[in-house]
Amino acid sequence: MDSNLDTTHILAESDRGKKIELQAGESITVVLTGNPSTGFDWTVAEMNPDILNLEERQFQPASPYVGSGGQVRLHFCAVGSGRTRLKLHYRRAWETEKRPLRTWYVTLQIQEED
Repeated sequence: MDSNLDTTHILAESDRGKKIELQAGESITVVLTGNPSTGFDWTVAEMNPDILNLEERQFQPASPYVGSGGQVRLHFCAVGSGRTRLKLHYRRAWETEKRPLRTWYVTLQIQEED
């Protein structure tokens, strides 16, 4: 089995705006701070679903107390080749007319598997 298929790239808030190169079959996990108990959550605002697929989302609270913030982890898999922008918005789902509180994005260049 090709070891590239097991490769996961971890991206953080500091990676905002970067260009990332991947091979088809590799994955990325985006780790951003958040607090869904406030109604705010990270949502996908832009990506090409022919190239990238959101596989899983998790929230890891920073403490055991109800309402505490923590880390939102979004796991994506590169399912095709090409270029796509992955843009995430931190907003309340019902406030679609308001600007997002925060925006995070990267440009992904995905190559065919070797």
